[in-house]
Amino acid sequence: LTLVERAFMSIRCLCVGLTLSLLTSSISAQSKAPLKINSVSIGFQGSYWRPGAWNPVRINVEAGDQPVDQRDVLLGVESVDPEGAASRMLVPFPRTLQAKEKATIQILARIGNASGSVTLRLQYKGKTIQTVKKSAETDAVGMEASSRFYLTLLARNQELKTALTTAKNNKEQTIAELGRTFASIEQPSMLPRQWYGYDAVDVVIMPTSRELMDALSSNEEAAQALAEWVQRGGRLVVFVGQNYQLAQKWLRSLIHCKMSGTLTVPGFTSLKKWSRAELSSEIMGQAEVAKLEPGLGVTTLVTEEKTPILVKAPVGRGQVLLTAFDLESTAFQKWPAQQSFWKRVAESVEPRRPIASIDPRSRRFGGQMNDEIASDLQRGLEHFDEVPVISFGWIALFILIYILIIGPVEYLVLKKLFKRLELTWITFPIVVIAISIGAYFLAYAIKGNDLRINKVDVVDIDLHHNSVQGTTWVTLFSPRIQTWTIGVNPTWGKSSNQKPSVLLSPMNAPDNSLGGSQRPGGSSIFRSPYEITEDGSGLKSVPIPVWAARTFQASWQRPSSAGTLIEHTLRPAKDNPSLIRGTIT
Repeated sequence: LTLVERAFMSIRCLCVGLTLSLLTSSISAQSKAPLKINSVSIGFQGSYWRPGAWNPVRINVEAGDQPVDQRDVLLGVESVDPEGAASRMLVPFPRTLQAKEKATIQILARIGNASGSVTLRLQYKGKTIQTVKKSAETDAVGMEASSRFYLTLLARNQELKTALTTAKNNKEQTIAELGRTFASIEQPSMLPRQWYGYDAVDVVIMPTSRELMDALSSNEEAAQALAEWVQRGGRLVVFVGQNYQLAQKWLRSLIHCKMSGTLTVPGFTSLKKWSRAELSSEIMGQAEVAKLEPGLGVTTLVTEEKTPILVKAPVGRGQVLLTAFDLESTAFQKWPAQQSFWKRVAESVEPRRPIASIDPRSRRFGGQMNDEIASDLQRGLEHFDEVPVISFGWIALFILIYILIIGPVEYLVLKKLFKRLELTWITFPIVVIAISIGAYFLAYAIKGNDLRINKVDVVDIDLHHNSVQGTTWVTLFSPRIQTWTIGVNPTWGKSSNQKPSVLLSPMNAPDNSLGGSQRPGGSSIFRSPYEITEDGSGLKSVPIPVWAARTFQASWQRPSSAGTLIEHTLRPAKDNPSLIRGTIT
């Protein structure tokens, strides 16, 4: 070998050695990492999630050779909304891990688009040690905006699913055809600890098994989260029965209905009638039920042996349907008309969901019209009377004039007047810059240089629970390319003892139109993600392009003394207790 060839071989060997050394050190570093993520699943049961809502994300983690202090760990959760802007939320690690310990933790992430992509960045002592990107589309089902989502807590839901996916002719239909989705939480540790952990859910089916009641009793955060979700608009179906004493402690904060002992009902004739079961079907057999004593605001739907069996009550913006028998009771499980009962329950508690219809004018652009009022509200908020919308005709005329100036006009001027076509190297950039500057100042003259805001508040005063809650929609029209910090501070029912509970997020129409939550995430001119605060109450560094509008939605709640907002003398009428008489000021 020549000297050059020997040198070349030496360099090659050195490069291979360095590569192997780097690979070995990388593998060694990964094996000695203080903490690592083994797997990630998105949605309830790792299968069901809703675009535009907060969804659970389960993470299987494993500690290294040393214990991991939860104070040293942060989880960065990133997602992209339909407008292409990325968001990031830093979540504290929920628990300390011992050496070599494996654990499953659950966090919440707002998945803003139909692609369901979430990026997790595991940070240890301020440094990112692992990045995992997970797409929910690979092994989970993203629900349509019109789908109604049923969630069962620590109980089976097969009969419910069978009843609500079977048509009148007993032909089973798919979930997509009927617009219903079913899932369950099977472990007490997976119960959400924030109310928006149920954000994707429409109806919760809740038995009062000892396992569930003990879990809610020992986990105050989980109990408060479920109660607050109902007050903010959730629909809850509760089965009490033998464990009425355990259930009453938790239900006392929601519904005015006392429970005093149990009794045995030989047959449920009225329940069969309410369920609209076939005349030839059997009635539900003998079962033990809780003695319900409905109070103010509670409506009795079914009575057996002069005992209320099924009652219903509004709770804030939500509602509770309470049954006096156990979900897992033998009589109910063997009842042939159980499917009819579930269908009637669905009619009573299912919320209205948007039903989309294709707009022929926007079909070719993937657009979609929606009967949902939220879509109309967003369009209305993003319209500013002070900011005129330039029609396409004027834009087309401007483009035509621009083409004429830089084309035929410039050519004729240089050829006929100056007789030097090579001057186009000077005149062309001058014309382009002059027209661009003119267009810029013209747009400023039309659009203005002021930040503009549209806002709508819907306030609900709950006298039963001495609380004020509401929803705020706010739209920002930005006069320049800028990032904004956004927060909502409700002053209704102001109380010095407790700060309001606020959840703020971008608002996206529940359809697949441009900017809708049913579209995949797009691309954005902004690279840096905006920040969601740890409790979800604010947004930092939200980018808004020049002369563009962005709408945000805040759900809030705070305790209040009702007398500071409203005074009343409403009482049940003495001659007819079903009527309420009095004055409201």
